[in-house]
Amino acid sequence: MALTSTAACVLGLLLMGPAPGQPGFRTARGMTGGQVYAAAERSVSRFWNLTRSQVYAELPRLLEAGLVEPAGAPGPRGAQPFRATRAGREAFTTWVGELVAAGPRDDQLRSPLLLAVFFGQFADATRLRILLEEYRARHLRMLEQTDDMLAALGRDRSLPGAALRRRAAYQRLMVDWLADTIARVRRLTSAAARTRGQ
Repeated sequence: MALTSTAACVLGLLLMGPAPGQPGFRTARGMTGGQVYAAAERSVSRFWNLTRSQVYAELPRLLEAGLVEPAGAPGPRGAQPFRATRAGREAFTTWVGELVAAGPRDDQLRSPLLLAVFFGQFADATRLRILLEEYRARHLRMLEQTDDMLAALGRDRSLPGAALRRRAAYQRLMVDWLADTIARVRRLTSAAARTRGQ
């Protein structure tokens, strides 16, 4: 089975186990679909789209292909934990090797926030400022979660830890950038008010 990027992400998360700060971090021997999605929310979903429905759709396909197997009995709610098989690890290793060998590619970015800021001069300034303040609060919460995950990793020098450090730096950048952008909107609002008052 040739892996799609979605299937590869599910396999990779199963191989890595729960994310830092998630129950079972460093101890889990398998993960349910819900646990895989929770790990994705704390990790790859910050830079690669992976939805809950995709996780649940991929697990049966991976099971049928022999790339994952049940990891013990279903839990109290009937959720079946899975783990990657040897074939799954080999398929994932091949996929990552091909991804790296393909060389650099541009990131694909679709940001409603940047679109709103770029065309913000045509929006109601008060509503734009409120939107930006909501985004800033959201990034502050994500920065707090990321800092908690880094604390759980401790002195970790792993590659997933490097990705997490980038995420923390990005969240700090966004918090600062949004503060500056909010100040710009306030200045525009003040200038517009002075113009109307003349």
